Amino acid sequence: QYLRNKGVGEGSSGREVSPAYTQFLEDPGLTKSPASADDHIGRLGSSRSVTSLGHTLVESALTRPSLPSPHRTSPRFSDSPEQKGWQAQVTEIKALWQAAEVERDRLTEFVTVLQKRVEESNSKLLESERKLQEERHRTVVLEQHLEKIRLEPGKASASQRAAPRTKAGLPTSNTRQNPTGSEKKDPPFAQLSDVPVESQMEELTTRLAVQVEENEMLKAALGSALRGKEEDFRMYHEILGQVKSVFLQALRQQKTDKQ
Repeated sequence: QYLRNKGVGEGSSGREVSPAYTQFLEDPGLTKSPASADDHIGRLGSSRSVTSLGHTLVESALTRPSLPSPHRTSPRFSDSPEQKGWQAQVTEIKALWQAAEVERDRLTEFVTVLQKRVEESNSKLLESERKLQEERHRTVVLEQHLEKIRLEPGKASASQRAAPRTKAGLPTSNTRQNPTGSEKKDPPFAQLSDVPVESQMEELTTRLAVQVEENEMLKAALGSALRGKEEDFRMYHEILGQVKSVFLQALRQQKTDKQ
């Protein structure tokens, strides 16, 4: 009986199952088919795992593998010739950009000055054209007045010749007997009719000469303004050409350095 009890005890002790194994058998998720078990493990992922004793291991920041930072370069890559070439190109591009900024500011100031000059020249041109039109109008008026005065002396002399003949109350014998009286009276009439006309003609001629001189001066001022504007635009185009050539040369140099 002792041996029998011992055998039973040994058999029972030999069949003793650990609690972990019992839990493993009782877990429906672990007693599934291999495919379902693989799916379950895939769902759990790398964040946790189950040991043979039934403990759940959760992944922490200490056990998680560190990933390389995208903003940090390795020492080997930073010392490579390719990295040095890129840094040199970046430095060159920055220098070109700064030079372009300086040239742009200078050209902007130059364009502003040219625009002011053009506006001033346009205002002067408009003022000169207005004055020229006024002077031309005055010249036309003076020429018409001068022509009118030139035609008036003939009419005045004809009227003066007809006036002594049509005088009433004066006999013809008086004029014949006293010829010196008519001779004395004719010069004053001639002087009254001729002197003002001549003076007016001289005055009109002087005014015409002055107007012509002013017109010539206005034309000269307009010509000088136009020449100054052309010179400013020529200088502006020259500066633009120089800047363009400098940038093209820098771009060609950069392409040759890349090759």
